[in-house]
Amino acid sequence: MTLRTRDTTALAAGSLLTGLIAYVFFATTTRALGPVAASPVTVLWTYWSLSAAAFTFPVQHWIARTATAYDEGVVRRAVPRIAAVVAATSALVGLLSWFAGDILFRRDQAVFSLLMVGVTAGSGLMGVARGTLTARRRFGSVAVMLVAENAVRWLAALVLVVADVEEPVAFGVCLVAGHLVA
Repeated sequence: MTLRTRDTTALAAGSLLTGLIAYVFFATTTRALGPVAASPVTVLWTYWSLSAAAFTFPVQHWIARTATAYDEGVVRRAVPRIAAVVAATSALVGLLSWFAGDILFRRDQAVFSLLMVGVTAGSGLMGVARGTLTARRRFGSVAVMLVAENAVRWLAALVLVVADVEEPVAFGVCLVAGHLVA
């Protein structure tokens, strides 16, 4: 098996495994809290999917393409602009989710609004990290990062279950904590 085949196989396996772990995290959260109490985490989870589609994947692919077509210097010079867009969007999402907090979260609206900010910023950061690794053709490292992101979430949720924590905010923090692997 060639190095390239091993790396792409690892990336495919990592993608499959992270999807499974993400599902297990969500199932763990819902079973621990119950469907009604878990609903604010469900909103956060849904937004995480949208945020990944808006920031993680486009940033990742832009960095990989640009660094390959030109060089990493072009990417480094653009990072402040990327950070500014992510920061502004994070602030806007936080503000909008705070205004709509009663509809979205039903409780702990200020804290969940901050978690929305964290998800947005984390998605941007994850895009930069994955894009940099992809541009350097470190697909095995991208696979490890994919798995680690959701493993952190699930393991943190397991700690909460063992500690008998029944606060949705705590499980929301677990979701945001997954971005720390970037």
